[in-house]
Amino acid sequence: MSNDSRTSKDVAVSGNKNAYNSFLPRDTTLDELIASGSRFVTAVDLWALSLLTHRLIRKLELVDPRRYPGLDQAVHATVLLLKSPQAQAAIDPLPRHLAEVGFAAHYFLKESDLIPDKTPEVGLADDFAIFKQVFARNRLEIDNVIYKS
Repeated sequence: MSNDSRTSKDVAVSGNKNAYNSFLPRDTTLDELIASGSRFVTAVDLWALSLLTHRLIRKLELVDPRRYPGLDQAVHATVLLLKSPQAQAAIDPLPRHLAEVGFAAHYFLKESDLIPDKTPEVGLADDFAIFKQVFARNRLEIDNVIYKS
């Protein structure tokens, strides 16, 4: 990690895109983490995640929306995408947007990731950063799936 004087709390609430990268292993970008993680998401994984959308919503209900503004919209959009006809009919290899949303959903469901979710005040900062970046990278494709469904 860099010699950065920001605290973990500052990272969690900062509007600076680069602030979210401070939880990553040295010399790893958020885009690299998403790309490497999403490579292993398959159509079967998407189907399994579509059956676990209630867990995404249940976990979201435990989150203070003021701490992570926009996380609720990202999770609800993820649920819509996972339940969409396009995701349900997907075959391997998956389009990038489906694989990356699947990766973000799986990452959100994990309790122990780069920043354990139970870490006070910042536990979901990494999950939130991944959702934000996945949606930024795939906005057009995600909107097309959600609004066509």
